[in-house]
Amino acid sequence: MTTPDRIAYTPAEAAAVCGVSIDTIYAAYRSGELTAHYRSPKRPVILRTDLVEWIEAAPTERAS
Repeated sequence: MTTPDRIAYTPAEAAAVCGVSIDTIYAAYRSGELTAHYRSPKRPVILRTDLVEWIEAAPTERAS
C-alpha cells in the first residue's frame, strides 16, 4: 500500500525530506525564501509546493 503525498511538513520533516539541516529550513523562512503557515500558533508547517520551489531555485552548481 502506498501513502499519499503529504501537502505540508513540520520544519524537522521538511529538513529531512530536503536533506538539509533544520537550521537551514529555519534560516530560509526567516529570510523569506520559504513561507511558514500556522494552523496553530506554535506549530509552523511548510507546504510541499513551497519546498519544491525552494529546491528548484537553488543553484545547480557549487559556488567557487
